[in-house]
Amino acid sequence: MQDVDLRRFFLLALPAMGAALLNNAYRIVDQFMIKWLGFEAQAAIGSSTFVLIAAYALFQISAGGVTPLFSQSIGAQNTKSIKQLGIDAINYSLFIGLVFSITLWFFSLEIAFSVGLEGQSAVLMSDYLFYLAPFGILFALGPTVDALFIASGNTIYPMKLEIISTILNIVLNWLLIYELQLGLPGAAIASGMSRFVSIVGLIRLIKDFDISVTVPKRIFDITMLGIPIMLGTLCFALVYFALLRWVVSPLGASANAALGIGFSAIEGACWPIYSGMMVALSSVIGRQIGAKRIDLCIKTIKMMFPTAAGIGLLLGMTMIIFAEPICTQFSLNPQTTEQAVSYCQIIGLSQCFVAVEALCEGFYIGSGRTMVLFLTSTPINILRIPVGWFLAHQCQWGVDGVWWAITTTTVLKTIIRSAMVVFILKDLTSKSQRKEQ
Repeated sequence: MQDVDLRRFFLLALPAMGAALLNNAYRIVDQFMIKWLGFEAQAAIGSSTFVLIAAYALFQISAGGVTPLFSQSIGAQNTKSIKQLGIDAINYSLFIGLVFSITLWFFSLEIAFSVGLEGQSAVLMSDYLFYLAPFGILFALGPTVDALFIASGNTIYPMKLEIISTILNIVLNWLLIYELQLGLPGAAIASGMSRFVSIVGLIRLIKDFDISVTVPKRIFDITMLGIPIMLGTLCFALVYFALLRWVVSPLGASANAALGIGFSAIEGACWPIYSGMMVALSSVIGRQIGAKRIDLCIKTIKMMFPTAAGIGLLLGMTMIIFAEPICTQFSLNPQTTEQAVSYCQIIGLSQCFVAVEALCEGFYIGSGRTMVLFLTSTPINILRIPVGWFLAHQCQWGVDGVWWAITTTTVLKTIIRSAMVVFILKDLTSKSQRKEQ
């Protein structure tokens, strides 16, 4: 097993960062492209973000569950297991995508009402989700295809696919929204059509790993590892559902729009950088554990955690300093812009912790400790609801109270997760030493 230094790690991480950024770009593109449609449309897009995160949680049953198994099988050079895991994960994601499509087709309006939107904003969000429905299978397939490539150590090919997808999304957004005057449904159709590149990735995956149709054998294993990841992401989305309904929406549509701009467009540009490091770390850790090199796991963690903290600090300072000129690019409404600026400046204070938290997630996934990922995130995320309500409404801080609730709970969550990484490394080292004796 080859040692990993910073150069090798970032050769793996940089394409993953690019792929994650481009994969997230459809939300940024949609948020930017619809600014001329009014703040009701921005509120609709901003609120739909958390619906899509909930959907992504379902996709993680397959994509997140197969990642540690696939990377460890590659580390152990188990060809039979690699092929079986590949086809089972693909079939699983197709089924989940079908469920996602059916849900959006029949319940788009109910979903819009559930996050507290009313009137035109609710109608627009319902339209957006309805027109995403035909592409549900493609949205579900993409994360699994990416996960299998990344788990094998190939982060460049997913990035190439995302470049093509993003270019298609930008061109189709302008064409469908404004040239063909489809409005917000055009944004949904553009996002869906750009996901057809997942089919190209699937064909390459089948060829590279000689995957063929066979009887499912590892669905249970994938599910057991994927469910904790799914629950963690789903609870994250549900927490934001609750924040939207009971804390943010009562503050007005401009607050919904500000949250959408801050979360999807601004923080959404930072998170893929952390996500790239996270998926690279999960791939490296998984293969190191598969090769039974716990010493390399410890070395990798000691090398990457300070590096991630430094990157997070730099991005946080950028968010704080350039909040106003960035936010003005996404909104023509003065109140929405002001609230989005405060989001960036307050959330920017926590970016150092967000970066370290992402690496903790990568370690948990790579080591197969996905239940720890769930247990160290969900209870603290739930705290955001009462804390946000208290600060926003009882203390009358308005939307700033919500932003501070998110920031403080992020810091607490990172401290707990980092402590658990240390504990797990000690446990792995102890088990490795006992086997050698």
